[in-house]
Amino acid sequence: MRDICWLDFETTSMCNLTTQGLQRYVEDTTTEVLCLGWAINDADVQCWFPEDGPFPQELIDHVKADGLMYAQNSIFDRLVWDFVLANDYEVPVPKQAQWRCSSARAMAHGLPANLKDICKAIDLPLQKQEEGLRLIHQYSCRGPQPWENDDKQLMADYCIMDVRTMRLFCSVLRELSDSEWAEFHANERINEFGIPIDVKFAEAALSYADDIKADVDDSIKELTKGAVASARSRKTREAWLFERINGDQKELLAVHKNDVKKYSLDQEHRDNLLAAPDLRPEVEKLIQLMNDAGGSSTSKYKAMANTHVDGRVHHALVWHGAATGRWSSKGIQLHNMPRKAFDEPEELVQDVLEDYEITNPASTLSRLLRASITSPDGITFGDWAAIEGRVCPWLANDPRAEDTLDVFRRDEDIYVATAEAMGMDDRQAGKVAALSMQFAGGANALQRMAKSYGTFYTYEEADHLKSLWRTGNAWCVEFWHSLRAAADEAVNCPNTVTGAGRIEFYFDGGDWLWMKRPSGGLQGYFQPRFELVTYPWGGEGYELTALAGSRKPKAGQPWPRMTLTAGILIQNATQGTAADLMRDCVMRSQHLPVIGHVHDELLAEGDHRAEVKQIMEFTPSWAKGLPIKAEVEYKMRYGK
Repeated sequence: MRDICWLDFETTSMCNLTTQGLQRYVEDTTTEVLCLGWAINDADVQCWFPEDGPFPQELIDHVKADGLMYAQNSIFDRLVWDFVLANDYEVPVPKQAQWRCSSARAMAHGLPANLKDICKAIDLPLQKQEEGLRLIHQYSCRGPQPWENDDKQLMADYCIMDVRTMRLFCSVLRELSDSEWAEFHANERINEFGIPIDVKFAEAALSYADDIKADVDDSIKELTKGAVASARSRKTREAWLFERINGDQKELLAVHKNDVKKYSLDQEHRDNLLAAPDLRPEVEKLIQLMNDAGGSSTSKYKAMANTHVDGRVHHALVWHGAATGRWSSKGIQLHNMPRKAFDEPEELVQDVLEDYEITNPASTLSRLLRASITSPDGITFGDWAAIEGRVCPWLANDPRAEDTLDVFRRDEDIYVATAEAMGMDDRQAGKVAALSMQFAGGANALQRMAKSYGTFYTYEEADHLKSLWRTGNAWCVEFWHSLRAAADEAVNCPNTVTGAGRIEFYFDGGDWLWMKRPSGGLQGYFQPRFELVTYPWGGEGYELTALAGSRKPKAGQPWPRMTLTAGILIQNATQGTAADLMRDCVMRSQHLPVIGHVHDELLAEGDHRAEVKQIMEFTPSWAKGLPIKAEVEYKMRYGK
């Protein structure tokens, strides 16, 4: 068994890590190591300051012996070691494969990524030292400063506590498999290669910020019929909004300050509200407009302009950013770029570069975000066709679901087939139902989906379509319930494997309920238990719940929990399996200049259409019988 070095760097720099990005930060000549907290295996944690003497020989020996290097958000510590420590001191550089990330390990368990949040979520006795916030502001953000009073010792204590905390929480998590770490490292190589962007276009787009705000204000006036004058009209905006959300939705906006309950519409709370079930379309539209006014697209262009190094943005992809195993992104937020891009963006790009007036600047610049990713060699991007619509019936492993899979195998129109199964001759109704019903959606979900496609149904019409879809897809309805029954049974019968379709559940009798996908991939649910919950439609009942790792608690409250509904379980199973397919693609495309992946898309620099299509349509051995199809394009700019 390989020895583990647990470590944490504290650094100082005149470069702003938040606004300039990690790559610029570690390459900046003012960036220096303040101290390094470290421990080998279970030994006491030590702290090394450069001014106190030579670099620890024990650490040098550990690196040379191919020992593992564990750090919280290890990409930071790895690059600090490579670009700063190794340049300033004569120390060996660990190989990339030696590094392990405790943050990634936590996210692979469905827990938060932040060290302090992890401790709160799983109720660990060791917490991050609050004094550290002052120390970071005073010594890390302004370049080298002389130590004052006892601050050097306090910094050592802070650094040591971080290492202890990281080591402690990892002790209650499963170790990731070799294949999972291989995927993590493959993702890091993609991040290091970087995403090529049009820097001049991104900088030009920023000059339209004021036009975007004016455009958004006009849209808000139109949406609210004049009741709200602008995105900054706080009182009228909240009055209009609160009349259109229910009590549970309003609670998602609640904050507590000095024991006084207030409501916030900052970005975090807007995101909470957008994720709420049964949100009215006009409320969703207002929140989206507020995001535009707050610079949703502007912030992405700003991240491109401020963080690129020689025209490439690095470290944008987060491995296992979602509990299901899907990636997420940060900085330019690759995963949140609108899919509705322009087919031929070049003329609009030139208009922006030449500072011409453009119509609907908020919408136009948002739809041009994908076009900002470009290369002289062009971009190949492949997209799976209806991957979740294929994965879900395959997971059910039900003879009746084969009819749906056969539609895909014959390369027929799934939405026409869905409408026919509902006894209708209406492709649009089939499409709306197929996209909104698979994860146990109700009439409200169907109404929201319909509106996004420009179709409007009354509640009664939507409820009727829901009933038709469920009758025509009985395999799916039974799969929902069998997943929930299998999860319940697993918790009631610890150390017993239960199954539903191709999904298995296992409860260890302690803290973890595991969902195992056909690939062998795992999704963890922390501290599952049956407890009394209030249903959205009223009434109470005992339901299986678990920690909601991706949510944050209200001030002074314990970490929130979630009910493991049939809809959540089937969504987790389906999206997790789709993520397994993408991880397989990433591992088999390492010989290509892959620059990223977005949900169900794979992106490579240059013209690699044939290879990308072959990679994306390959069926792994664990997915036998799953029909996969990819649509692959090559353009000078990334699009859709």
